[in-house]
This record gives sequence, C-alpha cells and structure tokens, in this order.
Amino acid sequence: MKRTTFLLLAVCAVAFLSLVLRPVPTDADAPHRSVRGTVEMITATDAKDVYFFLEDSDRRFYINRGTERGLHLDSLQATLIGKEVTITYPKYWTPFDATGRTRSIWRIETANEVIFDQHAE
Repeated sequence: MKRTTFLLLAVCAVAFLSLVLRPVPTDADAPHRSVRGTVEMITATDAKDVYFFLEDSDRRFYINRGTERGLHLDSLQATLIGKEVTITYPKYWTPFDATGRTRSIWRIETANEVIFDQHAE
C-alpha cells in the first residue's frame, strides 16, 4: 500500500510540475485572444517587465523584459495613457495564475501603429 501511495504522489507531483514549469506559448499559431481597452497605467518592474493596465479591467498585461527589448517607459506613458489599444495574448493556463489575471502580451497596437509584436522580433 505504501508503494502505491508513493507512486501516485510521485505521478501527481510530476504532472503538477509540468504544468507549473511550462513556458508561456510563443508560437504565432497557438490559441490566442485579443482585448480592446483604454490604457490607464503603464509601469515597469525591476525585472524589466512592462505592465499595462486597462480601464475597467481587473487584468494586467505585460511584455516580458520589455525595457530590454527597446521599449521606453516614459515614451509609452506619454504616447499610450488614455488611448485605446488592442492587446493580443496567448490563451493558456498555469496554476500560478489560475484565474488568468496576468497575461503575457504578444502584440499591442493602436488604431494606426503597432507598438510591440513579439513575432516580428
């Protein structure tokens, strides 16, 4: 009985770790979603991620290592605060963010300009 319990726990642990440690999808053909909204706030972290917050939304969207990728926080704030944008992000699930409140940005654009496109890099 002990051996069966141990094996079951080991299988569950491996399955959980495979869900937790899998990377955010980057393939352009992977399932994705888009959301439109007005930019309320843009911040950057010490890890150089750039976060976008939209009005009337409890989600936050980020560009991983955005400042390392050539995005400038001051310029983004001056250009995008109060503007409507379309954000495209991968559709995926992780136990670290089971409710899907934080999403990695694949593409962010205004009516006439692409601000960031991960697949064009």
